[in-house]
Amino acid sequence: DRRVDVDARQLTLDRALEVLAREGNFKLSYNADAVPTDSLVDLRAEQARVRDVLEDLLPGDIVVRSNGDHVILAVDPLTRERHVITGRVLDAGTRMVLANATVVALQRGSATGTDGQGSFTLKLKGVVEGAPLLVGRTGYRDTVVYLGMRTSDLQLMLTPLSRLEKVEPLCVYERC
Repeated sequence: DRRVDVDARQLTLDRALEVLAREGNFKLSYNADAVPTDSLVDLRAEQARVRDVLEDLLPGDIVVRSNGDHVILAVDPLTRERHVITGRVLDAGTRMVLANATVVALQRGSATGTDGQGSFTLKLKGVVEGAPLLVGRTGYRDTVVYLGMRTSDLQLMLTPLSRLEKVEPLCVYERC
């Protein structure tokens, strides 16, 4: 539980990591391809734990491991795991397949459309349990579903929008 005092602004991340290692008196190892070393960061810490400072500086998919005077930054294998989400989009009332529906992985920036059989395939990285999917199609209510443990052969149901009947104007006080 080493503690450091550091105040540096607008450093590249690789330079900030060097400063932190020097001030904390430890050796630091990491794969430069996995860490965005050219990002500009501010490094401010007063009697802060080195682990806390590192976790604030680094992307969420990097884990901090230590062994004596050596700190190792590694990619969390769970965040790099790839998943293939498959399923079909159906009309909730008729159970008919819905072609041309859109399936969007919210917070992930991935999207796909359904084919003529209402089927879709979506590729995601990282932990998918609890990940929200937005499903939509013209004439249907947009629906958000949350992924569970199961990621294949999903059946996603959309409810048709209510059809409004044509309404004749009602003339009141001769204003028509």
